[in-house]
Amino acid sequence: MNPTPKIQKCRCGEPVLVGWNADMCAISVTLDVYPLTAAGEVCALRQGLSTYRIKNGRLKLRDQYTIPGHPPSHQNIVVRTHQCTLFVESAHRLSKLPSKPKVYESAVLPF
Repeated sequence: MNPTPKIQKCRCGEPVLVGWNADMCAISVTLDVYPLTAAGEVCALRQGLSTYRIKNGRLKLRDQYTIPGHPPSHQNIVVRTHQCTLFVESAHRLSKLPSKPKVYESAVLPF
């Protein structure tokens, strides 16, 4: 059993992550590929969808003990279970990291 989730295409046409939800006694879960913001996680939970943290290529179910104090971020990637009729709104998707500013290697100023 390979614990690393794989990207596949759902029958609805959306890309999804398919993986195991634990190391032992696991079940296969299908997740949306879009990382969530904190508001997106709240919306998913209100819709009855579970959320998972992706860390080191493994999925970890988030619950009442792991959600408080650990909001979704670029260091704490959180995704929700996939449901074909519910799409992740763009406002609930975690934005991409801004590009790092260019650092000049030499001590000579570029002008």
